[in-house]
Amino acid sequence: MGADQFYLGFYGYGILKLLSLGGLGIWWLYDVIRIGCAPVMAREFRLAGDLPHWAFVLSIVTFFLLVGFLAAAQTTLQHRYQKRKDGMLMQTEEEARRWNETNTAPLPRPKMGRYYDKKDAYEAPSLVPNWYGNKV
Repeated sequence: MGADQFYLGFYGYGILKLLSLGGLGIWWLYDVIRIGCAPVMAREFRLAGDLPHWAFVLSIVTFFLLVGFLAAAQTTLQHRYQKRKDGMLMQTEEEARRWNETNTAPLPRPKMGRYYDKKDAYEAPSLVPNWYGNKV
C-alpha cells in the first residue's frame, strides 16, 4: 500500500500508491515485474538482486497458470450450473404444459358409472364388491 515506495525514498509515489489503494492491483503487478527483472534502484542506493531470474520466471508463470486454471474452472462450473438450471426449468415448463393440456381440455369419457346432471361429472364404476352396504 505504498510502504515499499517510502522505504526506497520515493515519497510521491508512496503517497500516490497509498491514496489509490495500491492502484487496484496495477501497482502490485508493476512491483512484481520491476523486482523480478532487475535489481531495484532506490533514490540513494541499489538493492541487492538476490532473486535468480529463473526462479522469478518460474514463479510468475506458475502463478498465472494457476490463476488462469482457476478462472477457467470457475467459468466452466458456472456454465454447467446455468445449463442444468435451464434444463430443469425447461422440463418443468414442459410438464406444466402437458398437465394443462390434459386437464383443461378433457377427452370425452366413456359413459360408465352414474351420470349426474352436472356437466361432465361421472362416477367411476366401483372395482370393490358391494360388501359394505353402499347404495347401488
